[in-house]
Amino acid sequence: MTAWMTWWYHDADGRRVFQHYRKTRTPTSDDPRCKEYGYRLPVVEVIGGQRVLVDWDYRKPLTADRLVFRLPMVLAHRDQCLVLTEGERCAVAALKLGVLATTHHGGAGKFTQAMAESLARHRGRIVLVADNDPAGAYDVVRRFDLLRAVGLPAKRLRVREVTPTHPGADLRDHLEAGYRLSDLRAADVDELREVAATVTGSLDEGSWPDGLTPEERRQIATWRPVGHSWPARGRTPARNAGVLR
Repeated sequence: MTAWMTWWYHDADGRRVFQHYRKTRTPTSDDPRCKEYGYRLPVVEVIGGQRVLVDWDYRKPLTADRLVFRLPMVLAHRDQCLVLTEGERCAVAALKLGVLATTHHGGAGKFTQAMAESLARHRGRIVLVADNDPAGAYDVVRRFDLLRAVGLPAKRLRVREVTPTHPGADLRDHLEAGYRLSDLRAADVDELREVAATVTGSLDEGSWPDGLTPEERRQIATWRPVGHSWPARGRTPARNAGVLR
């Protein structure tokens, strides 16, 4: 038995571009994998004057690494506190609480400079939630560094860890355990950077995340921010009542 989860990604104008999907199935002796992630594009034809979805093209589009989840919603609410997670299921869990949330696709380390640039004009606080494992530390530090590199001041970035302590615990686990967003724990970026360093050695030339510039590869290899200072751009927003400080 196979179960599907799908998430649409849109461009800045609200057009549907692709779906990121997750398939889960019962492992077999021929295929021990129980989870599979991938991309698909809609194949549309005009039938009777109507645009009709007739098939799927299973590939990753060239523009995928520019787009974050629910981009039009994020762009329309630049002054709100934004929760930035690792993975769609966590973002959806936050959205169900009425909180503005987004994520990147593809797993740890796949947040790109282009995605950071799409958030560069966000005026509210951005809360970066880390999964509870070395890959989660690697991912959240990468998000933090790239957002700083596009001009977002550190005072508007909040790095947070989930309360559950089992390996791989994420925001969805945190909320399902009965904790609130306000129960997320403040994290030390430098400490997370040390944890992240334990996984960067596995990023050889054949396993770099998609869409990296040479400077981004250097950044991952050394785990130093891009450059040594960033311009403080944007104004400090009003606090969102009931949302993370």
